[in-house]
Amino acid sequence: MIAVACIVVVAIRRTTPMETPRLAPRIVDEVERSAQVDLVAPTELAPEPIGAPPDDVAPPARNALSRTAAPRVSSPTRPAQRSFRIAVCTQTHDSLLPNHAFALDARDAEPGAPPLYRGRTDAQGNAIVELAATPDLVLDEKGRLPVTGRMLEPGFSETPVEVKAPRSGSQFHRLTLIATAGCTIRGRVVDTSGSGIEAVVSLQRWKVWKDGRQLTSRARTTSRPDGAFALDVDATDGILWADAADFGFGATTLEEFDPLAPPRDVTIVVRGASVLRGRVSDGLGTPAAGLDVLVLLAALDDGTGHFEPPEPACSLRKSDGLGQVRVRATADADGRFEVRGLRAGAYVVRARAPKDRQYPHTTTHPILLTQRPVSTDGPELELVFGRPHLVVQLLDPAGDPRVHRPGSWLSDGLWFNGSDVRLVVLELDSVRDVAGHPRSSGTSVGVGQFVYEVTPDREYVVGAIGGGFPSTLERVRVPPTGGRIDVVLREQNDLQLGRAIVAITSESAPATDHSFRVTLEDLLTRAILHTARPKQASVEFEVPPGRYRVVAEGHARTGHHGDVHAPRELGRSELEIEIAASRETRASLELTEGGSLRLRVRDSARPSGGGEPNASPSPDRARTADVFVQSEGRRPEPVYRRDTHRSFTYRRTSAWPLGSTHTSLALPTGRFELVGRLPDGREARAVVEIRSGETTEVTLWF
Repeated sequence: MIAVACIVVVAIRRTTPMETPRLAPRIVDEVERSAQVDLVAPTELAPEPIGAPPDDVAPPARNALSRTAAPRVSSPTRPAQRSFRIAVCTQTHDSLLPNHAFALDARDAEPGAPPLYRGRTDAQGNAIVELAATPDLVLDEKGRLPVTGRMLEPGFSETPVEVKAPRSGSQFHRLTLIATAGCTIRGRVVDTSGSGIEAVVSLQRWKVWKDGRQLTSRARTTSRPDGAFALDVDATDGILWADAADFGFGATTLEEFDPLAPPRDVTIVVRGASVLRGRVSDGLGTPAAGLDVLVLLAALDDGTGHFEPPEPACSLRKSDGLGQVRVRATADADGRFEVRGLRAGAYVVRARAPKDRQYPHTTTHPILLTQRPVSTDGPELELVFGRPHLVVQLLDPAGDPRVHRPGSWLSDGLWFNGSDVRLVVLELDSVRDVAGHPRSSGTSVGVGQFVYEVTPDREYVVGAIGGGFPSTLERVRVPPTGGRIDVVLREQNDLQLGRAIVAITSESAPATDHSFRVTLEDLLTRAILHTARPKQASVEFEVPPGRYRVVAEGHARTGHHGDVHAPRELGRSELEIEIAASRETRASLELTEGGSLRLRVRDSARPSGGGEPNASPSPDRARTADVFVQSEGRRPEPVYRRDTHRSFTYRRTSAWPLGSTHTSLALPTGRFELVGRLPDGREARAVVEIRSGETTEVTLWF
């Protein structure tokens, strides 16, 4: 066992119940069984320690048990609470850890307070400790003892571990100190003047990656404001990085060290006193607010600005510790950006194109804004990048930028959490909500100011819903040349709201089974202003005065993975309603059963004797058509069919195979144009009348 202990290099860390290995309960059970025969003080069982003991390990205490005799436990019943017995076990994840010094402390002890007990485990890694009950040492409401344990061996972490309550029928509290291979490195992060700074400290090791190699993180922590850090590692060499953001970057190489005596005085010096400033505008001088830019060391520019820099060149540059090599920034409302912590040298500035904003975590920055590498610490750069974007400014009643309540924030340009304001940016041509679409989410560039990427030569409507903002939407036309378009929305101080109560009746389904939803729409653009899935037979809307459209329609309940839990059964009903300030308006809508289509999809270009259909850009979907219904002033609605997924459930799909015949799921009733579209762009159209509770047969020919 001594030879094994010399080889195993461990560090104790606090573990959760999920991290406790399967070995721990077995060892504690063995300790409890042996204790019922003979309990001997752990100091008598422990042989000579391996190596010199730490300075702060006191001589064996007589707090626990007699040195000459041990009491016998004849029954597993719990004794009177005059003392508490703790079964201590030290181990790795797969083996015992014998002859290790440990300490027991009060859970709420002041820093530097003496421990309640110090001792060593025996040759099997076990010990039994008995603590006398005191006014401060009593069980809490969950039957736990307010005591923690920690290791005192050199090279082991001293993170406290809670003492657990006894198992049913046992008299022993349990303390298992789990060790994993590694040690703790301690040091300090400082700037060039020697002052401590906060930074992210990580241990990097070389790893083979794709066609080369790169440094990867094995452990990381954040230093305190005074620069001190303690990093638990599982390796005995590597490169320590310190990323201090605007203060710069530092690195130091650790040669192979003894894990029983890990480095305790590592100093990482962060360097990077250079700065690069710039202003981005379009060709007319309008600032490019909210633009995502990348400042990259010129020697690492591969011509694409990819989020994965070239390796091992990037790792080698970082490891010299001279400053940041790659920093992302966002231009403010005036199109300005400032990047600090850089090394003295040449950099390039790149921008992310609007079409790439749909991939915020994996995008490239392909637009090169600097025609040639630029030096740091020079004058402010004047860069040009013309791209169409809306800048929406929210103002309070006094005309100042609207400040949100403390703790509120904007998510994807859509909701103010903590307040009741929602931004709506809607493209009229494609009838989709830009603000709620992940490809065109808003970017905050100032107090109450948000930027949206848009498409040239398109018309949008913009508005703010909630708070003191009226629910009216403004039309905005983006010119073909693009550029910046400013929209100002001002909150009203004395805005009075009205209330609408809409009762929903249906003979086809209960009014409270979540089989339908109710929406409040803008009368002109049909933008959805509010949505509710009522739990009762009526729904309430409290909105500014005006004329709105109320729509009730059935919907299917689907699971997280798209499985249909309850199919749609109801159709659609709508009405226009006038809501007056400080008044209550009542209305009712009746929902009838929806209808369905018996749809045959045929390809007239397919040879009658068989063979393959015409080629298309997507061979895997060449024989399927995307089918939907549309009518004047309505959003296109997909025509779904069953797509069997599992034996006990199914999914729905709007892809219809050519040559097949299927019955659709429920659709709203009325007169529609049925449209089918193939991947190659071919379309087929037919006019259909969908009646409540009936199935209409129709054929689409391509």
